[in-house]
Amino acid sequence: MRKLSVLIITIGFIFTFNSCEEKIELDIPNQTSRIVVQGILSPGENTTIDVRRSYTIKDRMNDDHMTNQQIINPYISLYKVSQLIGNFIVDPLNDLNYNLNYSDFKAGEKYTLIGNATGYPSIKAEAVIPDKPEVTITNFAFSGPEYDLKFSMNVNIMDSPNQENYYSISISANQYPIYLGNDSEEDNSDPSVTVVNGIYLINDKLFNGTSKTIVVNSNSYIYFGIKSKQIDSLRVDCKAITKDYYDYMITTGKQNYNDFDFFAEPVLIKHNITGGFGVLGASNKVRIALALKQKK
Repeated sequence: MRKLSVLIITIGFIFTFNSCEEKIELDIPNQTSRIVVQGILSPGENTTIDVRRSYTIKDRMNDDHMTNQQIINPYISLYKVSQLIGNFIVDPLNDLNYNLNYSDFKAGEKYTLIGNATGYPSIKAEAVIPDKPEVTITNFAFSGPEYDLKFSMNVNIMDSPNQENYYSISISANQYPIYLGNDSEEDNSDPSVTVVNGIYLINDKLFNGTSKTIVVNSNSYIYFGIKSKQIDSLRVDCKAITKDYYDYMITTGKQNYNDFDFFAEPVLIKHNITGGFGVLGASNKVRIALALKQKK
């Protein structure tokens, strides 16, 4: 009898709340989609930029997977001062990538990207190529069986004084990127270092003008097949990067992390594209190869 009473009360609550339901129509104002550019200029490397359109709230309602991102016939150019370097051309294998066959970037030079497309506001962005960093690597060690690898090393950066400097560290084996672990683990509980998408991002606010040692390790064994794929070295890229690029990477990393937390505060993405969104960054890298000689 008691169970029947509880059931009747529960059904009553359901009908009560259902009868109070009211649909609210939201009047969402029209929004203009904008051009989104992501790219980085680096000496010795031809430039590829990602070009797509931004999504408005109404777009997201109609396209949950954001598949319609292509901009038709954008016109995007790169200048050094007032001199035209060239126009970006769409990649035949990826209609969101645009390429520029130019690699003669030099430290201290400022470059300007200008773009437009029908139906979108014009965009503009600037980036100055930073100086190449002073980098050495010490205490490199690796271990593991024939087809696995575990490594550790110290990346030593000599920071230039009296200026804001930002760096990144990435590691690869041939064309295979190695995603570095969380910097809060083990030796890298370092407030100067943040990991975004497997890359170390570093700012010099806590070591301005001094030498800084970043401890880098793989944290676990990585399957490569060193012999079968003819991988005989690791490639360490340490880059000086622009503040705009550093800020963009840090804030987009936080946003991606917050996607899994319903209670996280919104993250404002920092960018430097006037009239649009995204980032035009610049870098200057030192590349160091570390031999993987198998012990007999």
